[in-house]
Amino acid sequence: MGRKRLKIGDTVWLHCGGRTYTVMAGAQATTSTSQKRGQIDNSLRSPMPGMVLVMKCKEGDTIKKGMTLCVLEAMKMEYTMSAPYDGRVAQVYKNTGERVALGEKILEVQHGG
Repeated sequence: MGRKRLKIGDTVWLHCGGRTYTVMAGAQATTSTSQKRGQIDNSLRSPMPGMVLVMKCKEGDTIKKGMTLCVLEAMKMEYTMSAPYDGRVAQVYKNTGERVALGEKILEVQHGG
């Protein structure tokens, strides 16, 4: 079975069985201040440094939970970013072929249509 591993700093990405897993050494569960106030960050951020291999949506598109929005590539591993809920694409920050840093905004989505 094909397994790939990428480690940058304290973060390890493991691609196995068609899925990509992220593990952070010493990570602790935390809740941001905005989440404590009941606000949700609607941004989809890059889980790894790499490149946008395919952007499958544009601003204003209606999306369904689980729908593939874009595919990232890092060290020949592909990572699919899916819609977290039904809604629409509010803003696209990165497009096909553009580089992304760890944690950089790629898309912003909104609940509902």
